[in-house]
Amino acid sequence: MVGSLLLCSLALISSSFAQLQPADELTPDHQEAGDLYQHDIMLTPEQKAILQGQVRGQANLIFRWPEGNDGYPLVPYQFIDGVDEASVTAGIQHWESKTCIKFEQRQGTTDPHIKFEVLSGCWSYIGYLGWHADHVNGQTVSIGSGCSSLGVVTHEIGHAIGLFHMQSSPARDDFVLVLYDNILDGKSSNFDKQTVQQTNYHGVPYDYTSNMHYSSFGFSKNGKMTIATTDPNDQGLIGQRTGLSHRDALLVNRMYSCIQKWLSNCSLTVDCPERWLPRAIVYYCITVTEELRDDCSQNVTAEGTITSPNYPGNYPAQTCATWIIAPECKAPTITFTAFDVPCGDKLIISTVDRYSGPSNCGDQITSGQTFTASTNEMVLQFFAASTSHTGWSANLTFTDIVDCVNCGRRREGQEKEETEAGSRRTRQKQEEEETVRGTTEHNKDLTHYTSDQHQ
Repeated sequence: MVGSLLLCSLALISSSFAQLQPADELTPDHQEAGDLYQHDIMLTPEQKAILQGQVRGQANLIFRWPEGNDGYPLVPYQFIDGVDEASVTAGIQHWESKTCIKFEQRQGTTDPHIKFEVLSGCWSYIGYLGWHADHVNGQTVSIGSGCSSLGVVTHEIGHAIGLFHMQSSPARDDFVLVLYDNILDGKSSNFDKQTVQQTNYHGVPYDYTSNMHYSSFGFSKNGKMTIATTDPNDQGLIGQRTGLSHRDALLVNRMYSCIQKWLSNCSLTVDCPERWLPRAIVYYCITVTEELRDDCSQNVTAEGTITSPNYPGNYPAQTCATWIIAPECKAPTITFTAFDVPCGDKLIISTVDRYSGPSNCGDQITSGQTFTASTNEMVLQFFAASTSHTGWSANLTFTDIVDCVNCGRRREGQEKEETEAGSRRTRQKQEEEETVRGTTEHNKDLTHYTSDQHQ
């Protein structure tokens, strides 16, 4: 009986992980074409050598698709028997609606093109491979079982036109923290950060909302987050697979010089005095992260009652942060009065720092149970996929921190220590990679996107 209950609990936990991860993060590592990089990218030997620092001097990691007769980038493609043509077509139309890239179906072509196939999992080669002898007659994008949602199809097409994962950005440490202790054994390389010599984001800021960003729980071994945003209120933004973000489109439009092409055709110059152009298709004015957060995220600075969204009604499917900040030398204490969260959703309560608390669901929290922070901050992250439960309610009080002289200074010191520890961990990981891969300082122009002479 105990064994059956344990197996049931493990099944619930596994189901919870799956609901909180997009299909591209669940693809088997090894495919017919070889081993995947970052779990859904297939590399050529030449690309792999560049990423591993084995190539020095002038080199190109990613090539852009060439232009068609009308001067716009053209991506020919064909469907291989069995692929979900309607889903792929929707993904193609989504890209075409927000960029200047044009896709053209050419059944039976032997020219460079994308072959949409049903293989194992969701994955793609990266960028244009018409230059490569093994792919001159086509390169694969696998749309396997479970991969047909608009966001996942769009994600894999994004790789095919030249995008890596957002959390690979050299700027990521200012925006997210990778929690290596929570990552499955052997999967840490999925979170490799690229160098400024290997990538070019064309001035587009880091994008939590990118369709190319990993989820909060990608490759987790213990149900805890593997990627935490520096501001807890932004946690719900990462890992979406509903479609392209504004900055996804902006990046690709800059990659392929779309903006200049559009403006030239309209006899216009770049001008955006009100931050947005009247025609939204141009996609080059930048919005701000705060405008994109779910309405349910909040900062709490006063005692009272805190609840899940819509309580005591059923909560919606969304991710919400409650960031409690007490006065100096006061510690937040929450006492639950209700808890109705199934083990397909989860409430993470972080009482020591902002990101590493335990996950709670089912009967793991009971009425009257209390949690107290060790500083004057506490963060609750609520990840909800279901819509048929009422959620939770708790009373919030502030209690004195014993022997606290200046809680604010103490917290600042703790945050500095956490930041330094994270930097040390990052440096250590980079040093280990350098030992294996060799020095990459001499790698010049290893960009995501080819120089003009290779267009």
